[in-house]
Amino acid sequence: MIVLILYFIAATIEIIGEFTENYQVIFYSKILLMPLLMIYAFTQQKQKSKIIFLLLGLFFSWFGDIFLM
Repeated sequence: MIVLILYFIAATIEIIGEFTENYQVIFYSKILLMPLLMIYAFTQQKQKSKIIFLLLGLFFSWFGDIFLM
């Protein structure tokens, strides 16, 4: 549950950074979003073998976000 709260805090900070055009805030908060979502998805799934493709997709999405910044 704490990971989900941290995710929403990071998402809120990232949205505020977008509105204020504060690129340093955007850079640090956007990097946190996908790993927090991966941690949340991994901890909530009981059958770990079914989540591997979701985690791979989120990992490469995170990698793409980093390279696009």
